[in-house]
Amino acid sequence: MEWRTHFRTGFTLIRRYPWLTVGLYALGLGFSVVVLMPLAVAVERATADTALPLDLREVTLGSWWAVLRESSESLGRTLLLGFLLVPLHGLVRALLLVGTAAALQPGRPCGFWEGVGRYGARGLGLALLLLAASLLWLVAVVSFSSLLALAFSGERALFWTQLVLVPVLLIAGLAFIDLAHDYARAALVVGDEAVGRAVRIGWRFPFHSQHARRLYLAWFGLAVGLWLLPFVLDAGLRIATPRAIMGLFALQQVALLARAGVTTGWVGSSVRLYADITDREQLAADKPGEPSEPRASVA
Repeated sequence: MEWRTHFRTGFTLIRRYPWLTVGLYALGLGFSVVVLMPLAVAVERATADTALPLDLREVTLGSWWAVLRESSESLGRTLLLGFLLVPLHGLVRALLLVGTAAALQPGRPCGFWEGVGRYGARGLGLALLLLAASLLWLVAVVSFSSLLALAFSGERALFWTQLVLVPVLLIAGLAFIDLAHDYARAALVVGDEAVGRAVRIGWRFPFHSQHARRLYLAWFGLAVGLWLLPFVLDAGLRIATPRAIMGLFALQQVALLARAGVTTGWVGSSVRLYADITDREQLAADKPGEPSEPRASVA
């Protein structure tokens, strides 16, 4: 049983359950449309009577400042809407992921909506607890950054402390919390655990299994690459004409759909890795003198 096997299993699950990928993609697209479309309309109205160049990247800072000043009311309402929708987006995503985990668990999977109904409340509680952990880590890193700024001076010291050490600590801590969330969710679904016990299992499991850490890093690297792809495409855009922007938008949607597929494979492979390891350990505990086989990777 190796992490590579489960990594490949994730791609098999993506092909077998494309509707889960489409659901995650639709959530992200719907959120973007609800928040960004009013923002685009507000900017368009504010710039309707201005002589902005065809390539928007050639607009001067002063021109943008004038646009922001003229459209401040519309932009303010849009930003407030986005601020209010971010928690809703997080809650809906938590429900989608716990339903996905339930649908992709091995041996005795249930339907997606059945999984949402059975595990949804606990999935939300789990997400809120780990969100609180993320906020605490953010506060700790900001406090540490402030102490470093007081303790070290000089351009070189500030570079290594504030631009290297602090971002690495922040990303590493948030990644570990995300990793713990993956296996806490798996424990909640596979073992039907309560929220508190699922969180404790999630914290311990990455230390218990090197396969869990390696599987997470594999999916994390792929997800980061797909996250950066739209920015790379945007940087390669020679001129921001309407037609070019529409083409870029289409390519970005392909990248976002691929990211949703990665999420499906990520959740499914994590759940199955957790189930295999816990089943194997349970069989070994029941029959300590006999070898045991893990569950099949793909049901």
